[in-house]
Amino acid sequence: MTTKEAHAITTQLQELEFLYAFAKARQVALLRRNAGKRAVDTEILLRETQSKPRDSDRYATAVA
Repeated sequence: MTTKEAHAITTQLQELEFLYAFAKARQVALLRRNAGKRAVDTEILLRETQSKPRDSDRYATAVA
């Protein structure tokens, strides 16, 4: 399986199958580690890395 195929599967699961579960899992995990504004900022970065292809500029910026 290539990274593009894995990304397509993850995107489909995240956007169509388990939309609420993915979002809630991120929120709960981040609130345990970070509080308030930091949790929101970190969630945005995680969402970017999970929803963008690995060869995109937005993915690279979120990871950096």
